[in-house]
Amino acid sequence: MCYGEIAIKTENYEVCNRLSSIYDKEACYSLVASATNNLEWCDKIMGSSSTSFSYTKANCYSNALPVGLDPSKCENLDREYRDNCYAEIGIKTGNESLCNKISNFSTGSKEDCYFSAAIKTNNSELCNKTIFDYQGRKIFTSDYQGRDNCYLSIFGKTKNINVCLLLSSIRTRNNCLSQVAIITKNSSICNLISLEVGENTDRLAEKRSSCLNNSAIA
Repeated sequence: MCYGEIAIKTENYEVCNRLSSIYDKEACYSLVASATNNLEWCDKIMGSSSTSFSYTKANCYSNALPVGLDPSKCENLDREYRDNCYAEIGIKTGNESLCNKISNFSTGSKEDCYFSAAIKTNNSELCNKTIFDYQGRKIFTSDYQGRDNCYLSIFGKTKNINVCLLLSSIRTRNNCLSQVAIITKNSSICNLISLEVGENTDRLAEKRSSCLNNSAIA
């Protein structure tokens, strides 16, 4: 039986302390914290591990916290670790209020948090917060790379036509509408398919006709 397993069974700090390297000790603390939901083990981590490792206090707290528990332990961490802590728990729980607590300088973490919250709660309005950095600049070169990915993830769960209509990419929107028409067998939705850049009206008529036929036989 390895030290981690013994430490989990006994919940004894001294078992982890027998390990020679700081990294192994902190890995042991994090393992036991996650297995027992005991945050006191995270307090033993001094943050001396390499940043390439996951055994930081922030990750330890987020892994040890039961879903839905108020992450008050994040508040006492330094800004970088605090933001990571809020992001980890926000992504895990889909809690938008935690995303709001992440500082604007932690751009990637904040947007990932909002993305997760949007998907978990099917709140398409949060998708608007996934494409801009703290200075208001777009993170992606075009909307469909960020916001539309968020919308599509929500559509995958809900099959809600209103989400399709929010999509910026005309091609993606048309494909989304076709799916709804087929799933619901509602051929009138096919009339919402619109002309893409570079297409002529004959091509549009062809796409609508294909949608009508597929929705009729679905």
